[in-house]
Amino acid sequence: MLSAFARFCEVSKEFIPLPSRHYFDQPSDEKPLSGKRIGVKDIFDLRGVPTSASSRDYSAFYGAADSTAPVVQRLIDAGAVIVGKTKTAQFASGEYAHDWVDFLCPFNPRGDGYMEPDCSSSGSAVAAAGYDWLDFALGTDSECCCVHPQLRAYIYTDGFHTQLWEVS
Repeated sequence: MLSAFARFCEVSKEFIPLPSRHYFDQPSDEKPLSGKRIGVKDIFDLRGVPTSASSRDYSAFYGAADSTAPVVQRLIDAGAVIVGKTKTAQFASGEYAHDWVDFLCPFNPRGDGYMEPDCSSSGSAVAAAGYDWLDFALGTDSECCCVHPQLRAYIYTDGFHTQLWEVS
């Protein structure tokens, strides 16, 4: 198990329940992401789900979110299906695997067990690289927190660009 997801199901910690694609319409102009499965970095609020930012104390103190982050809501409004929250380095800092405290760093599926995924969007990169049923993973990029894990997991995208406060 890659251990890329921080939260997906309170009932089972061993399996990730996936919604069937048969229950969603084909992507359209109104819903371009209809039925697409997306993992969201655990710094974005999702209504009813605790946000931990990889800190058990933070999650326990604040509890479940009352609202959904605007960037995540835009994805949901476009038809995306959020399947879970991906792990992050504590408070989205650029920690290496040996610096992780409350949660274990996810395993890099393409690093042969020797190359750590690196930085705060490592859970998103590991999920995108290791789970073929996941269409996208939402990460953040501040001082290469998206680029480094992407490169270490050998995820190459055509035209990978990040814009401040935009989904690209």
